[in-house]
Amino acid sequence: SPETKEKFPFDFDLHLIYTLKNKSLTIEYKVFNNGESKMPFSIGAHPAFVIDNAFDNYNLVFNQSEKMISHQLENEQFDGSVREIEAKNGKINLDYSLFEKDALVFRELESNEITLQHNNEFILKMIFEGFPYLGIWTKPNAPFLCIEPWCGLADNANHNGNIEEKEGINLLQPQEVFSRTIKIEL
Repeated sequence: SPETKEKFPFDFDLHLIYTLKNKSLTIEYKVFNNGESKMPFSIGAHPAFVIDNAFDNYNLVFNQSEKMISHQLENEQFDGSVREIEAKNGKINLDYSLFEKDALVFRELESNEITLQHNNEFILKMIFEGFPYLGIWTKPNAPFLCIEPWCGLADNANHNGNIEEKEGINLLQPQEVFSRTIKIEL
């Protein structure tokens, strides 16, 4: 529309396709570049899940055992600092102190599945194939947890301002379609 083109001057369509089947929700993201030039873009999910008991009785289990390095945000930008998040066998025990500075942001995970558990019992699983970044976020004492697969990142504090050189940016060629799918199993 003329309004969107003022901020993002590209011809595109965005389709979000929700499919509910049995105890799973599949969300498909499709970005269509309808223009004649390559189109830079980022896209990601922002689902939140209710945490209705003591937050520290919950944990997250990744399907790969790996070193959990979170990239730190300062004023909603990456500043280059990182911290290791304690994880045993791909399991992070939740505590509000993990989110004192902002989201946990993981780059280049081996994992493509994450399971939310309460007292080590299954609540839900999210499968996020093809999403190179994962953000996990909440507010202090909030009754929710966001698990956010991303194809793109917030700005780096030292970024030069050229969107095509931004870390995590996707460049979609003319007339091509970008597609990613998230599946949430209950």
